[in-house]
Amino acid sequence: MKVAVILGGFPKLSETFILRHITGLLDLGHDVDIYARRNPREALVQPDVDRYRLRERTHYFEVPEGRAARACRAAATFLRHLPRHPLAMVRAARGRPGQSLYQRLNNVMFVAPFLGRRYDAIMCYWGGNGIDFIVLKDVFPDTRFVTRFGGDDYAIGDEQGPEALDGLRTRGDAFIVQTDYYGRATLRRYGFEDERIVTYPHVIGVGSIPFRERVSVSDPLRLVTVARLVEKKGLD
Repeated sequence: MKVAVILGGFPKLSETFILRHITGLLDLGHDVDIYARRNPREALVQPDVDRYRLRERTHYFEVPEGRAARACRAAATFLRHLPRHPLAMVRAARGRPGQSLYQRLNNVMFVAPFLGRRYDAIMCYWGGNGIDFIVLKDVFPDTRFVTRFGGDDYAIGDEQGPEALDGLRTRGDAFIVQTDYYGRATLRRYGFEDERIVTYPHVIGVGSIPFRERVSVSDPLRLVTVARLVEKKGLD
């Protein structure tokens, strides 16, 4: 299976679980390409990034920040690909009802790297990316579009209104959450079909953690938790 993975930044030292998902797919014999909005350029990276030569599989969008620069880049991209991919470029530029000109410019730049390629599935990490990249479903309707929700994604419907998720909710093929109690329930409250929601809990690769036997059960048990200090983490 050929899979495209869409991320905000790559590689990121803190996102070990995403790295494990990618390397796991490669270990199973699947072909994976990575599309990231930006290169974080962190000083430290996980060893598997180089071991699996993932940088060679990565495309960076690096969309310009300024509106003028963005408009120029989008126009040049549109004209460059229009002769060979007219339908795809027109669909991207046309966008969806309610999209601003700013969003339609993004559509053109988001779609361009995928032209001439075919994927069985597009795996989009985080709801915000899913909202922005669902345009790929318009251009490649036969490709499965999967979005993994987590963290602040569950507040999108409350902060921006449920309509912000309309395009993703109606055209996405599957939506991954970590829990039924919070993740699935939140998406259902936003109007997502329960049949398309998949619960996939976080797991830890304990095989890579050296085992150390405790010498005495009378020693105090020390726990380490790495999380944001917010109520929903349950640290209190």
